[in-house]
This record gives sequence, structure tokens and C-alpha cells, in this order.
Amino acid sequence: MKFLFWHTILFLLLFTFSAGAQESAVFSCLQVNDDGSATLWFQAPPDAADVLQYDIFYSANGTTFTNTGSVPGGAGGSLSYTHTGAQAGTGSRFYYIETVYSSSTFRSETLQTIYLQLDNNAPDFNQADLFWNAVSNPLPGGSSTLYRIFWDYPSGSWQFVNETENLQFSMPVIVCNDSINFRIEIENSTGCSSVSNLRGNWFRNVVEPAIPVIDSISVDADEHIIMGWEPVPTAAAYIIYRWEGIWNPIDTVFGLNNNFYTDTVPNACAENIAYSVATIDTCGSSGPKDENKQRRNMRIDTIVHNTCDASITLNWTKYRVPQPENYEIWFSENGAAFQKAGEVPATDSVFVHSGVNNGVNYIYYVHCSFATGSSTTCRKSVNTFSYTEPRFVYLANADVLPEQEIELTAEVDLDVVAGWWDIYRTDPGSSSPQQIASVSRTDVNSNPLVYVDQDAEPGTGPYTYFIRVLDSCGFEKLESNPLKTIHLSGEIVDDKTNNLRWTAFEGWDAPVEKYYIFRMMGEQEPTTPIDSVDATMFEYTDDYSALGNVDGRFVYWVQAVEQNGNVYNYKEKARSNRLHLFLEARVYFANAFKPGGVMPVFKPIFRFFSGTAYIFQIYNRWGQLIFETSDPEEGWTGEYKGNRAAQGVYIYHLSYRDVYGKAVVLRGTLTVLY
Repeated sequence: MKFLFWHTILFLLLFTFSAGAQESAVFSCLQVNDDGSATLWFQAPPDAADVLQYDIFYSANGTTFTNTGSVPGGAGGSLSYTHTGAQAGTGSRFYYIETVYSSSTFRSETLQTIYLQLDNNAPDFNQADLFWNAVSNPLPGGSSTLYRIFWDYPSGSWQFVNETENLQFSMPVIVCNDSINFRIEIENSTGCSSVSNLRGNWFRNVVEPAIPVIDSISVDADEHIIMGWEPVPTAAAYIIYRWEGIWNPIDTVFGLNNNFYTDTVPNACAENIAYSVATIDTCGSSGPKDENKQRRNMRIDTIVHNTCDASITLNWTKYRVPQPENYEIWFSENGAAFQKAGEVPATDSVFVHSGVNNGVNYIYYVHCSFATGSSTTCRKSVNTFSYTEPRFVYLANADVLPEQEIELTAEVDLDVVAGWWDIYRTDPGSSSPQQIASVSRTDVNSNPLVYVDQDAEPGTGPYTYFIRVLDSCGFEKLESNPLKTIHLSGEIVDDKTNNLRWTAFEGWDAPVEKYYIFRMMGEQEPTTPIDSVDATMFEYTDDYSALGNVDGRFVYWVQAVEQNGNVYNYKEKARSNRLHLFLEARVYFANAFKPGGVMPVFKPIFRFFSGTAYIFQIYNRWGQLIFETSDPEEGWTGEYKGNRAAQGVYIYHLSYRDVYGKAVVLRGTLTVLY
């Protein structure tokens, strides 16, 4: 008994649920077919599996309905039924649907076919006045609110004409003499449309061809001319003329409302082209073109980016006839949607777009409007420079070259695309820096930047240098660290020592590690220093007594060496000016000479000789020249013409120019002994 009780309860619940879900099919569309039959479209209810059948009821007057057929139940989705005897081409027909279940029946709303009527009686043989009834009021669920008008013109080709929310529509029908059919449709979101009967009549043209008024000439993204004109009611086609020294017909556009034309031939961004349009009516007669109604396209002539004030300037040719109300300038950044940059009066043809961004592709066009239309230029683009502000500059070294020129080395920011590095110098004894050079970014391809100051005189004192960085607009952005060169001075103390003094090298990122002292005697550059001192010492005494007999010419320079730790990874060496010291020669003569003895030759004995124009001569007591040489290393052997000179007194004569160019003449006597 308990089992039977719960079984009964479950059955009642299922029955109640099933009965609650029953409802009517949804009547969506009514289509009148060419043969006068009517096709119904409806949606099965959610419980379509329980439906036994769908009964179709029909009425010619909307009052008395009869069952005209059935659609089997059990199927879901979209269903249809065609009533073959509807004769819906002669009047509106009414339908509803009954959804039949085993124990109940549900009725849909009533729809009626759209019955289209047409009036084109005289004198309006060139106008169609259409009117029709609604499918229902209100319209079925999912219906559009717009009735779409179609006509069968040319014959066999149904074309969309227009759409309206009203139940009537009037339109010109400009044909020479032809029969045209019309129909009305209204769409439903379920995928079907309610379609009216066909209605047609004969039409003929009773209006003379008019001259079209061109209302727009623009240029599209492909740089083609797009021209438009106001439709002419009597037109069956339009003749397009282009001015090429004469008016040449270039094409024909067919159709009353085909009032646009694309001319792909001319260079629309480089030329102003004149156009005119004439009408061909439905009888094949062409009307005149009005050359006073010609139109020309606008074009952008120049577009210039100014990085320094972040602006782009556009210049364009004005629209000629008629004069527009104003010009609107539109732009796009990197292909994004176009937006309005601004506008100028019709008297202007220049616009400055301020506040543009750097490193962007800008596309522009100019648009103007006038009473009867508008015009748009071709699109032109410009790439703004990718401005990068200089981030750093480091003056790494100021080194005095052997030629006494000063070489500057700098680490510069090469990510900038343009700009300048202005080099400044403060001369010894001055406190006012002066610009000595300007190096352009275009002249520097790699780091470091190297500049040689050929006008410096480092022997007169220390020089101070720094660099100012100017961006591509000429604005100063950075200033480098200053560098101060080493100035070396000194003097000869005696014939054994020279004293050297120098100024500190200043300005490196890392401190000076040591100062190295170099000495050159003769023409050979030394590769190693003679000594070094700590960075806190600026004086050195050179004891050269161990060098023996030298020529008395000394060249010194000091080299500073940077410690490790420079943030720019430099470890530089900077030299001072070269200091020249000259020790005056000291000369000695023996007063007796024994040929072949301990002193095998007789000649002056020098210490530090560095003179020039050297002449050493020996005369006998009668004044006869018996020996002469210009080589300081060569002496008299005591012979004359291959024979030993006689014992006795002889005269020597020495002349030369010392290191300062002063003439020196020495005379004396010597005794030859055997």
C-alpha cells in the first residue's frame, strides 16, 4: 500500500508539471506567394513532443474562420503550412493556429496577409503611390518595425528600394514606358518574413531630363575620387564627364539612385580634377551638363612636422565652387580611429596641429561642407620624429699630445637622433669659458667622441674643458663634468739635477692613482717612466748625474693615471704639456798633446754639448790650416798630410752655436810633445 501511495503522488506531480508547460505555437509570418497561395510560419511550443497536431484556421473577412488543414505535432522548431486556395493576391486573408494536445487546445494570435495596393493614375504616370495593411496590431513578437519596399526592375531582378514604418509610401518611377511590380516585406527575428502580394502597373516618363547637382567630391583611402550628386527623378542613368582640356565622357552610371561614382584613374592626391554630370532619362534621352556646376577635389599640398614645438602644419588647396562653410581637419594616430583636430574658416587653407606626440604615424584629411554637399581630401601621413632627450654626457679625458694639442675624449648618449655637443674651454689665467667647437650628432657614429683642440697652448698653463649637450631643437639639456689639464713647469738646478712642478689633474669620476714622470733625451720616445709619485705630490727632482756625458737637452712630461672604479668603465691616462730644459755645454781643452800617447787625439772635451754649426780647426804657427772637422766626435791625430807634425806650439779654433742659438768662438794654443 505504501508503494502504491507514492507511485500515485509521483504520477500526479509529473502530470501537473506536464500540463503546466502546455502552450500555443507562436505565429510569426505570413507570406503571399506569386500564385496567390499563403505560407504560414510558426514556432512550435517548448513541449512540442506532446502536441498532437496544429490546426490552421482561415478567414477571407476576419470574422468567419474554417479549418483549412493541419500540421502534425511532435516536431519542434520552425514549422510552416501553405494554404493553396487562399487567393491572397485579391485581398487580405486572416489566419490563426490551434495547438492541439490530448486534453487541451491553445489558440495563437490572428495574423493577416499584407495586401498591397498601387495607384499611379494620371497625371502621375511617373509616381507610384503604395499602401498596405499591417500583419497585426501590434506586430507579432520578433517583428521589425520597418516595412521594406522592393520592385521588379529591371524585369526579373528584384531590387530593394526603401523602407518605412508607415503603411504607405510614394516614390518616383522614371521609366520611359514599362510595367513594374512591387512587393512589401517585414522581417521577423525567427528567420522568416511576411511578404505581400505583387502589385504592378504601367509607368512612363513625363519629365524632361534635369542637370544633376554634384554635392560631394572626396578622395578615399585608395586615393580614388569619390563623387556624389543629387538623384534626378527622371534619370535612368548618369553620364560622368572629366575635364582633360575638353569635357570627356569617362563613364555611365545606371540606375536612378546610383548617384555615386569612383574614378580610379587620376592621381587624386597630386591634382585638382574637374567633373560634371549629365542625365540620361528612362527613354534614353541625355540631358545637358552644366559646366558651371563642375566640381574639383581638394588636396593636401604639404604636411610638415616640427619636432621642436611638437606641431604638424597642413596646407591644402581650397574647394572652389561653392565656397564651403569651413574646413575641418581630422587625424588618426598609428591607425586608430579618426578624430577631429580642429577647424578653420573657409578663407584659410593652413592649419597647425599642436601638441602632437613624437614617434607616431599621423594620418590627416581635410573635410569641408556646403549647402548641397561636402568634400574630403585624400589622406596623407607623416611620421613624427622619435625624440629622445639626452640622458648623460661624461668628459672622460683631456690628454696633451706630443704635438702639444689637447685631445678630449667623451662618452655621449647615441640614442638621440639629433643634437649637438658644444665644447667649452677656459684658458689659463681666465675665468670665462668660451665655446671652441660644436659637434653634430650626425658626425658621431660610435663612442667615445674624440675632439682634438689644435689651438691650445698647454705650455702656458692648465686648461679647463666641459661639454654642453643641446637637443635636436637647440635647447641645452646637460652639462658634463669639467676636466683640468696638467701643466708642467721646472728649471735646471745644476749640472746634476732638474726640478719639476705640476698642477693636479682634476675632473675624473675616479681619483688619480699616481703621477708618472717621463724624460726624453734625444729623439726616441721613452716607453717607461723614470719614476712615479703619489697622487698628492706635485713636485719631483730628477738627478741625472749617473747618465754621464749627455747632450744637455731634456724633455719632460707627467702622466696622471686614473684609479679603478669609474662608473663609465673608463681608466684613463692624461699627459701634461712637454717641458724642454737645456743645460749649457761646458768645454775643456788640454794645453799639451803627445800624438799616440794616452790621449790619442786632440779635441774639445764637452759636457752636455747640444750645439750646432760645429767647426774645429788646427793651425800651425805660420797660420796654415792643417786640420778641420765639423764632427764633435772627431779629433786631430797629430798628423798633417800623412806625416807627424813637428814638435812645437799650434793654435786651435772652435766655433758653434749653443742650444739657444748663440754663436760661441774659442781660441787657444797647445804644445805638441814627443
